[in-house]
Amino acid sequence: MEILTSIHLFKFNRWSISDNQITQTFNIISSNSKTNKHEIIWTIKSLNNNYLSSGSDFGSLKIWDTTLGVLVKEFIMHDGDILSSVYNPISNILYYTGCDSLIISVQFVSQTNDWTITSQMRPQSHDVHSLVLLDNNTLLSGGITTDICICKLNKGQFFEKYNQKLPTSKQ
Repeated sequence: MEILTSIHLFKFNRWSISDNQITQTFNIISSNSKTNKHEIIWTIKSLNNNYLSSGSDFGSLKIWDTTLGVLVKEFIMHDGDILSSVYNPISNILYYTGCDSLIISVQFVSQTNDWTITSQMRPQSHDVHSLVLLDNNTLLSGGITTDICICKLNKGQFFEKYNQKLPTSKQ
């Protein structure tokens, strides 16, 4: 069994639980030249076909080849931190979101051996901190508001959106 960890500003690691050692290191060598700030990884997800993803405070989603240990694709579509991601191994689609409340789906296309953006939706008005895939047809999102958004999917793409407001508790 392996886990992915990010304990350093400039890298994240793949750990072997059984061997209790690092089996692979991925180096993040980017910084914002305007602020002289280095990239911080907020979310890491293991994907099919020897890929993994990382989402950062630069609004950048990166796809990594774990066999070669190299960056293969980068999407810069967000205005702020990427805080959450969820992967559907059946449709090979990764959904990710963050501070700007935009949820984007990227899919691995085997014919071109490439990752591509397939759809996007902004179901909430504020930061989204959590994504949950209930089944192949339902994606839930939740954040700093009391809304839980239910996004219906059709072949992995956004189809409909429902907002369910949770009652606030009295203290």
